[in-house]
Amino acid sequence: MVGDFNIDAKRLYERMGYVVVGELPNFYVEGINEYLMMKTK
Repeated sequence: MVGDFNIDAKRLYERMGYVVVGELPNFYVEGINEYLMMKTK
């Protein structure tokens, strides 16, 4: 998972082949969404 505020980390994961498979609004902190990312073959 990566927070929506952490754009650089999300970009890094995407370059490594991860894709967003879900979004969890307010999961850890109110107002911050988490992206659930998964790497597929």
